[in-house]
Amino acid sequence: MKVLSVTNTKGGTGKSTISLILCTCLAAEKKKILLLDCDIQSTSFEMYQLEESPLFEVRKSDVSKLERELIKAEKDGFDIVFLDFARFTEENTEMLSFLSICDLVLIPTLGGIIEILSVQKFVKFLKASNVSHSIFLNKYRGLKEDKETLSILSEQTEVFKSHVQDLKLFKDVNLSSSILSTKEGQKRFKLFYDEFKILLS
Repeated sequence: MKVLSVTNTKGGTGKSTISLILCTCLAAEKKKILLLDCDIQSTSFEMYQLEESPLFEVRKSDVSKLERELIKAEKDGFDIVFLDFARFTEENTEMLSFLSICDLVLIPTLGGIIEILSVQKFVKFLKASNVSHSIFLNKYRGLKEDKETLSILSEQTEVFKSHVQDLKLFKDVNLSSSILSTKEGQKRFKLFYDEFKILLS
C-alpha cells in the first residue's frame, strides 16, 4: 500500500481538488483507492457524501486516529491512500510525522513571491525528514510570475515539468468518473497525470 498527500502551508492552492481528481483517475484504472479527510472543513468527505456512485472511498478522520486508519486501510486491501490535511504549520508535529511516512508528497503552489517563500519553507521541513516530494504549479496561466516561480523553485527541489491549468472542468469535481474520460481532461490534464504516475511507480 502506498501513502500519498497533496498538501502545502497555504490554503487555496487546490489540495483537496487535485487529491480528488487523482483519486478518480487512479480508481478508473481499477486501483482500490481511499482518501482520509483529516481537514476540519471536511470538504472531500462532504463531496463524497453527495456523490451517488463514487469510484473510490472517502473516510472522515483526524490526525489522532490516523495510525489506526492506515492499519485498517492496509487490512482492507487498499492500493493507495491519500491523506487530505489542512494546511501545514510548523507547530503541527503530528502532521509532520505522518507526512514523513508518505511515499510521495505533492506540493501545489500558485505563482508569486509569497507562494515561493511559503513553499521554500515547507520543502525545508520535508527535506529534513527525508520525505519524497515534488512541486507543481496549479492554476497555471503562463504569466511571468508563473514562469519565475517555476524557475526559482526548480533550482532547489524537484518540480513537475507539466502544470495544472485553471479550468472550469476542475470547479465541479465528479467523483464517479475520471477527468481523463473527457476531451478537455485528456488535453489539459493527461501530461500532468502521466508525470505523476512516473513519480508514483
